[in-house]
Amino acid sequence: MDIRSVIGRVDEAFTKALRAEELPYESIYRECAGKLTLEELFSFTAVYNSALRCAAGFRRRSDTQNFLKACSLNSYRLKEEVLAGKFRPKYYRQKRIMERGKVRTIVPPTFSAKVVQKLLCDYLVRPLLEPEMIRTSYASIVGRGTGRMYADVLRALNANVKNEDTVIVMTDFKGYFDSIDICLLRKMFAERVADPRVVELIMSFSPNAKGLSLGNEISQIPASFYPTAIDKALKAKLTTHQYFRYMDDILFIALNRKEAEEALENERRMAGELGLTLKEPKVVPMREGFSFCKERYRFDKKKGKYFRLCSKMLFTREKKKLKHFAGEVAKGNMEKEYPPLQYKSVSGALKARPNSQKSRERLEGFYQRCIREGR
Repeated sequence: MDIRSVIGRVDEAFTKALRAEELPYESIYRECAGKLTLEELFSFTAVYNSALRCAAGFRRRSDTQNFLKACSLNSYRLKEEVLAGKFRPKYYRQKRIMERGKVRTIVPPTFSAKVVQKLLCDYLVRPLLEPEMIRTSYASIVGRGTGRMYADVLRALNANVKNEDTVIVMTDFKGYFDSIDICLLRKMFAERVADPRVVELIMSFSPNAKGLSLGNEISQIPASFYPTAIDKALKAKLTTHQYFRYMDDILFIALNRKEAEEALENERRMAGELGLTLKEPKVVPMREGFSFCKERYRFDKKKGKYFRLCSKMLFTREKKKLKHFAGEVAKGNMEKEYPPLQYKSVSGALKARPNSQKSRERLEGFYQRCIREGR
């Protein structure tokens, strides 16, 4: 395969994707992603398109505006800086955010660093690593996410509900992002990427011996890929073959408690080889309710099947968002059509959930009060 012709086709796909708001790369690229040299990877078109994609939704920020004022010139300078080996990622001050009930510390990168990360992710890391991950790994993978994971878990539960000896096992890794061994991660990339300069550029965003930064986009896919060896081994050994992982949160269905203990023992051993520590697992007998990744599952004894309950966190978050939107409309800072669009989107998402009628009624009442009172 001629790599230069592939690069041209990918650049063309990128340009079309920017106009159509579709995926930034196509399957034609996956066959040779790891074979590209630094010069072939950092073409001007790739840098320019990555800058435009990074700017989407962040055009009001000063660093974004400064880059876009002379986007072509800045893209060319950034390309030359990377090819000369002079690029070093720069960051702003660290800040704390609340995510899924946890306080996390992130160090946001500058816009130029974001552009380099976006290019590496879309042109190299995603097409290189995503095909190797199991289908039931969901974090940071295009076309999957939590919604698909919740539906797949529910389908697996109802497929195994007839066997009373079956158990549901949930666990996760302790301090996952901070525990990832950078030397092992570097080795994983070195085995898949031909140009060592590309590997060094990827690893420049992870300067410490352990741990990945939450603020980097380029940390997400490698973090999701890191325990793939564990995923494949356990899914193959489980009789049910039902194994699900969202970053560090793991759920699997075992035929009985003995099989669950054996699977956990293997998982602890393999996690130790990767420098990870498995938390104390939670084992739930089949036909009992439980929560996984902030989603609640309950068993209906009359119908003999599981169903999902509407997330309280989702309901609370959307109430706050609707209240904020109504207040902004009242102040004249937002156009009137945005709150109805937001409500329609949330209402449609809730409607797809079973047993969400009361939640939708409460949300509708709250929405009407917000519009009526303007706050």
